[in-house]
Amino acid sequence: MEGGYRAAFSLYAEEAEKNPEFCKICAEWLKFREDILTGFRVAEASLESSLYSLYKT
Repeated sequence: MEGGYRAAFSLYAEEAEKNPEFCKICAEWLKFREDILTGFRVAEASLESSLYSLYKT
């Protein structure tokens, strides 16, 4: 999974260097991704905590 993640983002970086339109879109997408992942971590933390508690009992 980590290898796929690294390969994908390497490909994005390469394409962004060659293609100004892709660079603009990718930069906006990366910002959106950062924002949504932060919110997702907060939203899912209580669920994960509950599931862990249920698993341990």
